[in-house]
Amino acid sequence: MGLKNWYNSQDQGVKVGVLTAAVTGGLAIVAAIVTGIFSIVNAEIDHPSQTQTSSQPSISHSASSGLPQRSRPSSALACSSALTLTSPANGTYIQNGANGIDVQGTTCDLGNNSAWLFDWDSQDQYYYADYNGNSPGPLTVPVRGKWSFQDEPIGDPGDNQKEYVITLVSASPSCNHSILQSQSIQNNQNILRFPAGCKIVSKRVVYVSYP
Repeated sequence: MGLKNWYNSQDQGVKVGVLTAAVTGGLAIVAAIVTGIFSIVNAEIDHPSQTQTSSQPSISHSASSGLPQRSRPSSALACSSALTLTSPANGTYIQNGANGIDVQGTTCDLGNNSAWLFDWDSQDQYYYADYNGNSPGPLTVPVRGKWSFQDEPIGDPGDNQKEYVITLVSASPSCNHSILQSQSIQNNQNILRFPAGCKIVSKRVVYVSYP
């Protein structure tokens, strides 16, 4: 006989037992499915997928060393100019050479080089070194930043709007040594032509009167 006919032929107690067993079995299946879903969700929470995007900054690897390479901060980037003049302006008129003029500039990682300042005389065409004190020497400048130097006196008594060129030189160690060893003329470190390793990096033309 078929399952339906068999069920209809049973008394009321058997029918109730069958229905109870069916419901209980169905609930067990549903419970098993729900338990499985929660297990998968918990596993994903405990061990997130490796494909998720990391919030950490990316790190590249050097092909040669295999070590991680981070981008250098902007402060460590190469300077646009290691040594330059910012003042005075070209064509500045100095009314009294005895008072001189404030010369300003900037440095940015000179390395082993030194900064020398000279006044070029348009008449005898010598470069006259500017320095503090009694001993010739390079300027005292920061590794990076602004500097200033009071260039005084500039010119000679009797000058009347005479042209001078304030000249800034980046000097290698050999150039620095050559300048210091050059022959002094009237207690001035005078240079007619710069030796090897000396590089003129900036100039300003000024006109000087010296009453």
